[in-house]
Amino acid sequence: AFAPAAVARLVQGLVGAQRRAHDLGQRLAARGELGEPGRALLRELLREHRRLQDLNLQLQEQHHRVSLELAELQDKASSAETKVLEMGTTLEGLQWDSAKLRKREGRLDRHLAEALEQLTSGSYGSGSSGGFQGGQITLSMQKFEMLNAELEGNQDLANSRMAELEKLQLELQQAVRGHERLKVALRSLPEEAVKETLEYKVLQSQFSLLYHESLQVKTQLDEARALLLATKNSHLRHIEHMESDELGVQKRLRTEVIQLEDTLAQVRKEYEMLRIEFEQNLAANEQAGPINREMRHLISSLQNHNHQLKGDVQRYKRKLREVQAEAGKLRLQ
Repeated sequence: AFAPAAVARLVQGLVGAQRRAHDLGQRLAARGELGEPGRALLRELLREHRRLQDLNLQLQEQHHRVSLELAELQDKASSAETKVLEMGTTLEGLQWDSAKLRKREGRLDRHLAEALEQLTSGSYGSGSSGGFQGGQITLSMQKFEMLNAELEGNQDLANSRMAELEKLQLELQQAVRGHERLKVALRSLPEEAVKETLEYKVLQSQFSLLYHESLQVKTQLDEARALLLATKNSHLRHIEHMESDELGVQKRLRTEVIQLEDTLAQVRKEYEMLRIEFEQNLAANEQAGPINREMRHLISSLQNHNHQLKGDVQRYKRKLREVQAEAGKLRLQ
């Protein structure tokens, strides 16, 4: 819980310094020179920057020291837990061996009691010879001594195992107490000790580096957005200009087509009037050959001029369709 609080304080300090620097930049940009409030704010920013640097160094030192202590306590706690587990396993094995030894001791006690009963009862065949009875007694004594020796060995082994078991139980209790002490020390680790460790300082340095990198990336992102917006606006203005030019071209072509159509209609009227006049003159002056040839020549020239005007109209119409197709392509782009 202590590390996030320290980091939050550091972030608040950095954000405050950044806000003050931004305010100073705006004031300088607005005034164009440093006034007394600007110099005072600059001095305050410098003091804040030095204070943040000192705080960062202190946090790094404390984080390093506490990290070392924390790692040492964690290692001790881990080794204590491992030792407790090993002792528990050894204790279970010793308890199992002790139970086996007790069972074996009970069997040996029963065998010994049976042997003593056979020795003292005198029931070794009253009708047999003395040599046979002496041999039976010797064998019983040997068996008794063997059983007694084995019993003493088992008792010594059981005593040694019990002593080892008591020693292990004592070590287990000490390890458990040490483990509890380590847990208490780990929970009561002070915040200042954590702040003085090297790992904490490294984390603070990495945080500062990442924070400055994020500010740089944000600045680059803002610049990219501004460039994108400017490019978009320029593209829109270019499209507007193209559309305006297209409308102007269409208007000019439409005006030219209308003028050509009016001219064609007027020429047709003139041609019709000339034709009527020619027919009238031809009817009135059938004998005027030179005049007729001149009129035919005039009519032929007028027809040629009429065909030429029709060709111009068709060419302008084709040009209008091409311009409209090009405008459609530009609009799609």
